[in-house]
Amino acid sequence: MKTNKYLYSLIAAVVLLFTAACSPDDYDMGPQAAKPVLGTDFTVVQDAANPNLVHLTNLKTGYNAFWVHPGVGTGHSQGDNVDLQIAFPGTYKIVYGVGSEGGVVYSDTVSVTINDMYAGFVTGDSWTNLAGGAGNSKTWIPDNGHYGMKQGFYSCFDPTATPADMTHDEGSNNWYAKDKTWWEPSNSDAGIIDDDLAQTMTFSLKGSAQVTVTDASGNETTGTFAFDPNTGALSANGVEFAHGAWANGKSKSFSTDFVVLHLDENQLMIANKRDPALSGEGECWYVWNFVSKEYADNYHETVPSDYTLPDGWNNAVTKQTSSNITWVLNENTPYDWFTTLGDRKNSYKVNGDYPAFIRPLANLGEDAHKITLEMNTLNNANTYKVKQGGKVVVSGTFTLDDKGNYTFSDGLGDLDLGGSGNWIKFSADKNKQLRVLSYDTNTATGKTNNLWLGAREYDNDGNLYQYRGYHFTAVTYGDVIPYTAQLAYFDNGFTFQYSDPIDFNDDELNAKKTKQFTVTLNGASDAPYGIYFDVLNILQDHPNATLTLDAISVDGKALDLSTLTYTQRNEDGTQFTGDLPTAARIYILNPWNPESAASTDLYKFTNNITIKVTVALND
Repeated sequence: MKTNKYLYSLIAAVVLLFTAACSPDDYDMGPQAAKPVLGTDFTVVQDAANPNLVHLTNLKTGYNAFWVHPGVGTGHSQGDNVDLQIAFPGTYKIVYGVGSEGGVVYSDTVSVTINDMYAGFVTGDSWTNLAGGAGNSKTWIPDNGHYGMKQGFYSCFDPTATPADMTHDEGSNNWYAKDKTWWEPSNSDAGIIDDDLAQTMTFSLKGSAQVTVTDASGNETTGTFAFDPNTGALSANGVEFAHGAWANGKSKSFSTDFVVLHLDENQLMIANKRDPALSGEGECWYVWNFVSKEYADNYHETVPSDYTLPDGWNNAVTKQTSSNITWVLNENTPYDWFTTLGDRKNSYKVNGDYPAFIRPLANLGEDAHKITLEMNTLNNANTYKVKQGGKVVVSGTFTLDDKGNYTFSDGLGDLDLGGSGNWIKFSADKNKQLRVLSYDTNTATGKTNNLWLGAREYDNDGNLYQYRGYHFTAVTYGDVIPYTAQLAYFDNGFTFQYSDPIDFNDDELNAKKTKQFTVTLNGASDAPYGIYFDVLNILQDHPNATLTLDAISVDGKALDLSTLTYTQRNEDGTQFTGDLPTAARIYILNPWNPESAASTDLYKFTNNITIKVTVALND
């Protein structure tokens, strides 16, 4: 039988409590099995070589075994063979349960005494980063937004975010969940007060795994904690982890069911779930951001690094097909938040992707509510108008500097965009500016399709901590720039080759709203690394559109699609996207997918690669 091993750290004498629901008398499901007997039905044995390792074994073949051990780790396990790794001395109570027709039947309590500490069960980088390692302790304090880490003590993440989703901007420590970071407010915006920031939290491995939380008045509360470095699971007994007081009463517990989303020597991010029934809001991760006290005591604040736009950005953004450029605020994804280095924090594609408390208004695409930004550069006039429903809201002149900052002489107004109570507005920042964050272009014309402009968001001390980005689509001569289909190829030196782009629009599709493309890339390469086919801009207007690879040939030789690994859809069946969420993509050869990369040799070519792809709108 397979042995399940668990790394446990909560080592303290805990009285075993059973609720009435756990009593065998409550089951009325059929014959009741006899109470299990130690030595006959199960065994609890300390390892001969290491008495801190306790082996739990089920002897009843064909029955499901359950184990209750509240003084160790998460407090429960299941399986025929379970190993408890106990680092610290103490007496630990274990109960065995076995499934029967009448429900789970439990044994009498078995006590195990551990006499000595075994540091091997609390070693490794994670234990050292969290608590200083065996025999040591470490103190953490809330991030006040001035330590070069996070924007403040609190962040709000999608409840599906995991430690594996965590990423950060290059050269920065602003860790966040890729595509799953909903909102990162300043401390004042989140309701974090001075007393919240005055808390400390000390993890100790001196004789037992203890955590002490000190409040703003110096009052200390100490309990034990459990930590699993493999999963990030974190829990406490007898104490609540430090958190913002405003969240009290909105979560089932501030002691159990936490996860460590990020941990290194200087930074700790722990999270627990908001409960919909208690809060009246949807589920999310309450993320609490800390820095080590030692790091904070020695930190000297520096000016955060900035981002630079790619070469040619000015021409791409400003020199469209007319000196009069009209940008329409995108109705599907009108806004998102960006890091100070210009990276988008979420990947919303449609209105329904936004959590309720930051969801855009549903009517932004209607003529009466549509928001446009008209910019006229004829004869260097540099004038602008903000309109809603065709009516001018504000007008004036603008400038654009070499860092991508648009400055609007009279601001942009203060128009409702969404969020609970319409707290999200379309407006310039306090400098009357929006900054170019990102854009994509039509490969045939070189003109910009989609443009993100960001308003700086500052904390109470005047420090920039993120951008609120607005998403615009270009309109020229009254027509939205068409969709562009193109096949791209790159070798292992990241030298790219492209097919001729094909521009099309909805009117060119058949009655079924589909269209099949035959696209040929002419060239040669003996070092293929990646191949993809994109349709730019299509998901902006048709978020349900899909691409289907129908055929592929290399130098005239057809490949058998049934033998190839390529990426058309995400796991949930939605269309795979390109570098921007408005572009639909098929990865024919994906160097980041081992199964796909294994077929590299099939795509060496001396003349051309030809594919057939069907586009379906699925509206």
